[in-house]
Amino acid sequence: MNPAFIRKKYDTFQDEVNLQKQMGPVFQNKKRIEAVKEAVRNNANVAILDDGFQDFSIYKNLSIVCFNNKQWIGNGLTIPSGPLRESLSSLKRANCVVINGEKNADIEKKILNKNSEIKIFYAKYRAKNINEFQNSTLKIFGLFEHMLDLSPSNSMRLTYNDGSSHNLNFGPSSVQNIKGGLGIDLTTGSGLSVVLNYERDQSIMNESLNSGHSDDISIAIGYVPVDGTNLVLTSNEKGNALANLNIVKNINGYDIYLNSDYDLFLDERDLYIGINKIF
Repeated sequence: MNPAFIRKKYDTFQDEVNLQKQMGPVFQNKKRIEAVKEAVRNNANVAILDDGFQDFSIYKNLSIVCFNNKQWIGNGLTIPSGPLRESLSSLKRANCVVINGEKNADIEKKILNKNSEIKIFYAKYRAKNINEFQNSTLKIFGLFEHMLDLSPSNSMRLTYNDGSSHNLNFGPSSVQNIKGGLGIDLTTGSGLSVVLNYERDQSIMNESLNSGHSDDISIAIGYVPVDGTNLVLTSNEKGNALANLNIVKNINGYDIYLNSDYDLFLDERDLYIGINKIF
């Protein structure tokens, strides 16, 4: 038996293709029937259609419909009003149903009402590499900062109103800076660390002066393979693109480090080697 996966070709969903390629050959085409023909030319004799239940251009020997026992059929309506691609009456064309989750007699009854001959099976998703994430931590961090330039050159004026209120009026050159950011830090039990951070620096200038802002997006990937060794690769974008590689090795209490900066736009490189000890 030489099975092959048959898919309708899209510009997205490459992650699904990569997973299927780990189990067998994958053939894609804008028209599934053409992908089937290509699979036959490559000696495949079993075609497994991915998401092809509604493709009537191909005769099927076996049709499988999948459900999730938690979502089931949602509101029971079809797209775009609900999650279903067809009404439940289409189960008359199916040979079996696979339900992801716990056994549910009510769901089974509704399925069998549409097709009394259909076979029902249950399955569960199980992560193969769950051990790599059992000791993982996910941290979300944020930043908010407000700065006001109160220097004399800004012509700040202070006025006093009757009553208990005080008003500060800022002159034509006064400047305010507001910085906000949001980041995610994921560290796995295997030592892999990924940090994604976004910051915006907003300048607010009064009257004749223009306002503006800058955005900074950065990602850092680190790995600690053994105690005392730290490997980090970071990349950020802020007018220019800068990649940084930092390797630190601790030997007898001394940090031996190698640091390299590379400006991707200006093609400039810096390399530093040093030794450090904190007393």
